Amino acid sequence: MQQNTSQYPGAFKAWMTAARPKTWGVALAPVFIGLSCALMDTGRIDPLVAAATALLSVLMQAITNMENDAGYTKKKAETGNRKGLPRATSFGWLTVRQVELAIRLLAVIALLDTAYLISVGGWIMALITICSIACAYCYMGGPKPLAYTPLSELCVFVFFGLTAVCGTYYLQTGTVSAACMVLASAMGMIATAVLVVNNYRDIEHDASIGRRTLAVVMGAKCTETLYGTLLL
Repeated sequence: MQQNTSQYPGAFKAWMTAARPKTWGVALAPVFIGLSCALMDTGRIDPLVAAATALLSVLMQAITNMENDAGYTKKKAETGNRKGLPRATSFGWLTVRQVELAIRLLAVIALLDTAYLISVGGWIMALITICSIACAYCYMGGPKPLAYTPLSELCVFVFFGLTAVCGTYYLQTGTVSAACMVLASAMGMIATAVLVVNNYRDIEHDASIGRRTLAVVMGAKCTETLYGTLLL
């Protein structure tokens, strides 16, 4: 675990470090793409449904970030030459217990938000939310976290691309178009590229602690090629 070498920044900054709002744009981008596609195809969007969809996407991102923060600390993975941003639990700004309670609170809010979206899009929205929460937990939680396997990129492609864009479009139109699928795939590749470059940055550290990320499995050169391909 990293040593507490940074002075406590206050409660707000500590929680923002765990939730990482700067990453929320990755969660909102596919929602905006889905809304734009729906607007082009139908000439209208429902603002309340759009707001609920955006809120759900941000909640999923915040839950993932917090689970990541707490998970790294629980697994004592904050060692060696990791180059990423500080984690609130690793620096002792928040306890793992506090973050886990916050995750549960956000999950409850997400389920309440989903209850409204179910009234619009049907029970498939419940399935999407439950799978999203499960994936967020499994990223660093459980006996075999996704973050320790080469499957993380696939999950990002599915949830930040296909699910988010097509789900948003479906809630507005009641269907999914071919153009929407193409845009969803493009968004998924961009979101995946973000994770690829993060794992590329930490390739040496991840290998040293036993994380078999896609970057570790493929090696630096192949990861560079993959990153460029995703952004074509």
